[in-house]
Amino acid sequence: MKLSPSQISLQNSVTLHLKKSQCYILERWSAGFRYWRHDAETDTLRRVCLPYRLFDQNGQVNEQLLQGLNLANNLSFASSTGQAFSLIVKHSDDYQLLQQSLMTLLLEIPENVRLLAGQCSKLQYLALEAMRHVPEFEAFLQQDQQHVGLSYIFAVWRLANMEQLPFSLRLVVYQRMMTESRLAMLESLYDLPVSKILLKALNKLESKKLSNENLWQLVDLTTKSEKARALAMCPQVKAESLSGLLDLPDRLVSPGLFQLLAQILGEDQTLSAIIPPAILDAPESIRPSIKKSLSKAKNLTHLETLVYHWADRLYDNVTFPEPPFAASDQLTPIENGLALRREGRNMHNCVAGYAQQIVRGKSYFYHWQGDIPATIQLNQDREGNWCLQEYLGHANKTLPETEKIRIVKALARAFQPDGLFIQC
Repeated sequence: MKLSPSQISLQNSVTLHLKKSQCYILERWSAGFRYWRHDAETDTLRRVCLPYRLFDQNGQVNEQLLQGLNLANNLSFASSTGQAFSLIVKHSDDYQLLQQSLMTLLLEIPENVRLLAGQCSKLQYLALEAMRHVPEFEAFLQQDQQHVGLSYIFAVWRLANMEQLPFSLRLVVYQRMMTESRLAMLESLYDLPVSKILLKALNKLESKKLSNENLWQLVDLTTKSEKARALAMCPQVKAESLSGLLDLPDRLVSPGLFQLLAQILGEDQTLSAIIPPAILDAPESIRPSIKKSLSKAKNLTHLETLVYHWADRLYDNVTFPEPPFAASDQLTPIENGLALRREGRNMHNCVAGYAQQIVRGKSYFYHWQGDIPATIQLNQDREGNWCLQEYLGHANKTLPETEKIRIVKALARAFQPDGLFIQC
């Protein structure tokens, strides 16, 4: 919708200058609480959702928004001798008036509404809009927040792509959420049948980290019978774990292992880092035994112990191919399965599970005997070039930059004259 700025009652709004050519006009709660984006170049207004959080999770005005407004309204660029530009920050009376007007506008919103909106993180504008314009939506939101969490509400808003819908269509979705069954609502948005297991699993996810990708991963998980049953038995599920749970081979799925992985998998704990490829791709003859063993894992430490045990059984007596280079400086090649297992035990990592990749010639590992000991992984690309894949300290801790530089220099010397590719 395009309007002229003169069509907005400016005495009932606050204008937020956050970009050079654009500003946002925020209408007061009593006047309807709507947002417009004003494009200075075309002098037009378009109805939008404000992309900034107004409130923190406690319902207090977001300090980062105020700081951003302060910089945006008081920051200027000026050329200076010998430099491309310099920054000048001034604290103007105009900004003080703007901040006061914004605080007055936001504090006009009822406290209970602000508190509920604060629980909605990046989607809080939709919550504010629904509570302002749809009767009973505040009670609906509060009930979900208290009893099952906000994952269902967030899922609907994500799947409906609410922020891109016109205001009138958003109102329709808000009404449908309160009147239609949840399964029917989700089926209409997914455009495919949805099971009760998916709805129950959805309520176990942390709403603030829920993404569209997670929502489709959930569909994939609940269409696989073995994983669907295991998922149904999980008391809680991290949204970041869904990708790893999908990657877990069906032959290893058990309720016990699934519940543990649903809690520990994430960006910093990938499936292959916890259960290495050597075990995920174990020979068919021992897969049932591995599944039974891993299903008994009580926590991450216990699971790591079981993984070490199976790595020992699989590759303890295997001799690896010739290393890319012999022992050099403070670099010692790990030349057999027993040495690899010892490296894993001493450095407290799961390197023992990568024996299969070493046997296939895809990887090789070295121990770094520097000031800070480390395990170094080299991978071979399609052209046969060795690349530095990873270098980590005890318990997979990131090394200081100074130690990383020493390792890279030592590797460069060892690979002369062919050179080494560094993974970015």
